[in-house]
Amino acid sequence: MSDLELPLPAAIGNELVMLFDAREWAPLEIASREATARYPRDLLGWRALGKAQLKLGKLPEATQVLTRVVEFAPLEADAHNDLGFALFAQARTTEAEASFRRAL
Repeated sequence: MSDLELPLPAAIGNELVMLFDAREWAPLEIASREATARYPRDLLGWRALGKAQLKLGKLPEATQVLTRVVEFAPLEADAHNDLGFALFAQARTTEAEASFRRAL
């Protein structure tokens, strides 16, 4: 278990999942930002924040957050994949390719 995998309270985690499933990216960004402020060592909040920022086109911010996620959870294939998309969208193709490969 990595340092960032301490659990959020179930109600907060459920809210993040609900917003993600509904593809409510702006509210998800707000909720996950609040979650990471209150529970900075929890991985779910950071993953949700990175995904929301990616979907909102906030690519530099998403890249920063997703880089943090993969540093603390290097086996999270989805996070490597999302990071690859954020990098690719910024024309950082060499870094994107490396991130996509780590997702495999």
